[in-house]
Amino acid sequence: MEHYRDLIRFFGDKDPTTRIMLEGILAQEEDHANDMHDLLVAHEASRS
Repeated sequence: MEHYRDLIRFFGDKDPTTRIMLEGILAQEEDHANDMHDLLVAHEASRS
């Protein structure tokens, strides 16, 4: 995800279309990471 943040900073105002696309991808990746975290927490809780 840090790579997407770097790319967003790189493109900035120079290429707003690409920046907006990358911001959307980053948002999806953050959602996926949160979902995975929740699954792992639930899995660990069920093992206890």
